[in-house]
Amino acid sequence: MKKALVIPASAVAVALGVYVAGVYYTDYKVNEVLSNLEEYCALQFQGKLPFKVTYEGKVHGLFTQTGTFKVVEKDGFATKYDVDATVKKGFLSADTEFDTSKLTDKLKLQPQFVKDSVQTKALASISALSSALALDFSIEAKYLNQKEFKLTANATFNDKLESSLEIDNLDYQDVYIGNLKVNTHLDDFKDQASFGNGKLTVADLKTPLFDAKTLEYTYKSSKPNDKGEFSLNNTLKGDDLHYIKNYDIDITLSPIKLKEIQEALAHKAEVSYALRSVNTFDIKKLNLSLNKQLGFFIGVPNLDEYPLEAYAEKSKMLKYAFLAT
Repeated sequence: MKKALVIPASAVAVALGVYVAGVYYTDYKVNEVLSNLEEYCALQFQGKLPFKVTYEGKVHGLFTQTGTFKVVEKDGFATKYDVDATVKKGFLSADTEFDTSKLTDKLKLQPQFVKDSVQTKALASISALSSALALDFSIEAKYLNQKEFKLTANATFNDKLESSLEIDNLDYQDVYIGNLKVNTHLDDFKDQASFGNGKLTVADLKTPLFDAKTLEYTYKSSKPNDKGEFSLNNTLKGDDLHYIKNYDIDITLSPIKLKEIQEALAHKAEVSYALRSVNTFDIKKLNLSLNKQLGFFIGVPNLDEYPLEAYAEKSKMLKYAFLAT
């Protein structure tokens, strides 16, 4: 005869009490953030957002509440967007589902999409203990030719920033991308002292000028020194970029000063001007072929048959040695 599993009522009461207490604490933290949303965003994003975000509550409950997020001009009072949202609170965490119906309706007006196939979703999750914020966004639709367009993006904010973006079958005007992926990582998001590291990959790229099957770009920043300077390693690989074919490039730039770049961009200066502190180009690899069309312009027939390799010593003055094979 099997014995029945008996759970004391006191244990159930304790477990229930702990759960309810966790939900109450989540409710407290959520409303603390929402009531001070402008200050929270300023702290999380270090004042870098070009707009302000405020929240107006509508219906408040222990487990669920509704309200409207208002996106306002940073230096004015005009409302740009109103986004309704539902906040669902659980044990030490809360999920916010944003109303994306306005965006869905706009996308349905695009003539290349099958109207009833368009779906959009935007979610945010926050931890009541660490205040870590995770954002997720997605769009799905079908083109009239029945190819499926998909866009998914997510980002996690804490002391670090990790983000990813993936797009399938992007068909915009004269450009088509079969697949695009972007991943970025920043170790110290609040200080924003360097670019961190990231990777971009593209497959099946079609443009009026060229078709590329592959493209892969990566960047990696070193830790900044006491002067706020860091080096930036860049690699680029692929098969076709119009004048350049079968390229494999590895170049490190230094020193870079992020503050100078931010100040230059804030004043709408040229990026080249912002990079004026760079005086060293360490070229580890520069392998590529140039196409026939460029050869026609410079008077070198069959230029694509002469792959190039270039090397440079680590110096303020670049020294190139081109080897034709």
